Amino acid sequence: MYQIFGRLAAGRASVTLVANGGPVTLDEVGRNIAQRRPMVVVAGSGRVADAVVARVRGVDPTEPEVRQFRDAVARLRLDAHPDLFHVVDLGAGPAGWPSGCRRCCAPGLTAELEGGSRE
Repeated sequence: MYQIFGRLAAGRASVTLVANGGPVTLDEVGRNIAQRRPMVVVAGSGRVADAVVARVRGVDPTEPEVRQFRDAVARLRLDAHPDLFHVVDLGAGPAGWPSGCRRCCAPGLTAELEGGSRE
């Protein structure tokens, strides 16, 4: 499936949204790292997403449902690819999304998210 995504995205901007998730999401994060695809990770959404956020932020997760993925996330070596991870806090609500997406998405997409034009 990721070979198809890679072909479809060739020469185009693409981004992955990581929210909550379990073992399948963990595998998808690894595959996105391999393809150098930026990821918007939703902090506060739970499980794998929060384990990724904790690793990116350099903190140890405290919630058991997040801690169970700590070692698997560490094996992905996120620290070798800090440019691929962009955290958006769920608690920030809709106002937090444009600024979070601005860090990883094409400027035209960010403008569209904010209700502006794509120019």
